[in-house]
Amino acid sequence: MEPRSEEIKRKVSKLAVSARDRRTRPELLPLLDGMPLNSYYNFESGKVWPQSKNLRRIEKAFGWKHNILTDLVDSGIDPESLTLEYLERGYAATEEPAQKAFELTLKDLMAELNDRVDQLTKENQDLRSENRQLKADQEKIRKLLHHK
Repeated sequence: MEPRSEEIKRKVSKLAVSARDRRTRPELLPLLDGMPLNSYYNFESGKVWPQSKNLRRIEKAFGWKHNILTDLVDSGIDPESLTLEYLERGYAATEEPAQKAFELTLKDLMAELNDRVDQLTKENQDLRSENRQLKADQEKIRKLLHHK
């Protein structure tokens, strides 16, 4: 790995600690959707960069943009410019997220719109999957409480 990508990983680990806020790691565990606590601890402490499935779990737990962690490592971005807001939006608040629509050709505009639809579709699928999992967990809890 290049030194820059290692700096990015360290910065992301620090941001995860900030995102966790006052919650303990065990309190965060249900949001990590099956990620082992020791794997999360190793990520947060900067010891090990998680596998992609666990990166997705971390993104989902904190409400970060889908695939932002993988994209960041490959981006070469200045680690000092990374913020929690950047991880949530995929760009800094001071950046323009895209060109103005009237500045784009019709082909570029259609490509941009298709990319956004694809992203929203993926996010919607992720939310539906998460919702199904939450309902299943809720049903398990209800059954456990009913049997006591």
